[in-house]
Amino acid sequence: MPKFHEPVMELVRASMLPVPSGPQRRIDVPARRVITQAARADDQAGTCELVHMLAIGAAICATDLTCVLAQHKNMAPEVYLEQVDDKALRDDDRACYRAVPVVRTLLLDDGLSSAAQLMADLHYIDQDEFLDLILALGQHTAACVGIIAALRISPVESTLAALELMLRDLGDD
Repeated sequence: MPKFHEPVMELVRASMLPVPSGPQRRIDVPARRVITQAARADDQAGTCELVHMLAIGAAICATDLTCVLAQHKNMAPEVYLEQVDDKALRDDDRACYRAVPVVRTLLLDDGLSSAAQLMADLHYIDQDEFLDLILALGQHTAACVGIIAALRISPVESTLAALELMLRDLGDD
């Protein structure tokens, strides 16, 4: 079993890669390949550990970077999320629209357990939707990394290093 940070950072980095334009198979999306490999490994092992690790790790990363952006704009994270949610609706950004409720749940007092339960329930109800949620959380994290770099808050590699350190710390607990 890989360490907690390894597959999550692989997902985040893959989510930052360009997606081929035009008609494509789902597996042609680099982040989707990471998720599919985790799901296959789980199937072979008879567990759900890797996909749940990806889901929780990506949700934590997306939430952390959302808070960084909210702080930069001198906003409460919940207010910033409302703006993100509104923009996702206007732009028909389904990936962002999927990710925001999980990020919002993580911001609550018992957020981690609530978000974990929300995602575990989704996994057992609709596995494809669950895997799409992981993809959306990776995409949201990647978008945040790009925005943080564009706003000159932190360069891409520094942000990725900070995420990896945070995930290592969480994995050690």
